[in-house]
Amino acid sequence: MNSNTKQLAILVLILLCSSFSSSSSFGENWDRFRGPNGQGLSVEKNLPVSWSESDYSWVIKLSGKGYSSPVVWGDKVFITSASEDNSKGWLAAYNVATGKELWKKDYSFTPLKMHKLNSLAASTPALDGKHIYSIWYGKDKTRLIALDHDGGEVWSKDFEATTLPLGQATSPIVYKDMVIFVHEQENTKEPLGKWIAVDKKNGDVRWSIEHLADDNKASYLVPCVYTDRAGKDVIVFCSKQRGVCGVDPSSGTIVWQVEGVTPARPIAGPVISGDLILNTSGGGGGGKGLSVVRPGVGADGKVETVYTLKGKFIPYVSTPIAVDGLFFFYHDKGNIACIDSLTGDIKWSEKPAGRFYSSPVYADGKLYCMDMDGKLIVLAAGGKFEMLGESDLGESSYSSVAMSNGRVFLRTFTKLICVEK
Repeated sequence: MNSNTKQLAILVLILLCSSFSSSSSFGENWDRFRGPNGQGLSVEKNLPVSWSESDYSWVIKLSGKGYSSPVVWGDKVFITSASEDNSKGWLAAYNVATGKELWKKDYSFTPLKMHKLNSLAASTPALDGKHIYSIWYGKDKTRLIALDHDGGEVWSKDFEATTLPLGQATSPIVYKDMVIFVHEQENTKEPLGKWIAVDKKNGDVRWSIEHLADDNKASYLVPCVYTDRAGKDVIVFCSKQRGVCGVDPSSGTIVWQVEGVTPARPIAGPVISGDLILNTSGGGGGGKGLSVVRPGVGADGKVETVYTLKGKFIPYVSTPIAVDGLFFFYHDKGNIACIDSLTGDIKWSEKPAGRFYSSPVYADGKLYCMDMDGKLIVLAAGGKFEMLGESDLGESSYSSVAMSNGRVFLRTFTKLICVEK
């Protein structure tokens, strides 16, 4: 090897090492509600299972209050909050290492009538490498806003106001060059609820799917992406009337749907376990039904309903989680249950804490979830019940945990907390 070849090899090695270092310096981004694809699954290792206030890396007192979850990209964590009367909302960015506020935007709205357990800051933003997308619900309009990561406005688009008696609370997702969200209506003939995709460059509508006129139980779920065995993506939505649907993201066409498997209002998001899709629906503080479907391959593939279940273990608000062939359910009334994802057989059911509106997330064999009183419960993600840790955050929470680069981000009603390894 001559000297020029050696120098070239050394340069390539340096560049490769630099690339590996920069790509892993912030670990996995937590880019939407419940992280990548909304499944609540983190690649983080060796995270703590319990802590006290003295163990916090930093604590931020937020403007107002809220129920949305943190999202993280690189060295920034983003969060929304709102005033008590839901007339004003804030979107803020903080440095993940220090908690220093980097910027904050405020927005004013004519308050939308909401349930006492809802908030203008219930929607969790979605991220890509350049932008943050947030939805705000007012009495006169629904606004979707795109900012760059430094807080500069890229675009803002207004949509019809919602007519939901409980208020709206869904969150957007990013799929390739689109932002996708559900825009529900209830107890009205016009306007009808829609599933909407907009161009993430300018907010222009790429496609929308209008609900049927008598679909009077609006869903609050956040959609996700399902990839079939042929590598084809569909966006998974659920509604009471349409059931579970797979939508072609390029055209907005319903590729397949399974009707009759959502007997009530879907709030929890779809959960994927291998080639299975789980959905739950409910009302009145409890789940009314659960279904697991298996889509076929391609537009002509048959969709199989693997099983449907009813039972007191099915949650209403909290989105379940799938880990290693098991589904875990965190119930509004405090019970946690584990079932076999292939058969629906119950493995265990326990009540280790208070009620749950938060949705669980997973890392390194462990499940993390906060109860409504702000107590973080850590369990082993296995076929036997095992309590690993318990931490009292000192304030109520309906938010889900975010994880990125060795850090755990916890949101209570009025605080954002960071804990490190």
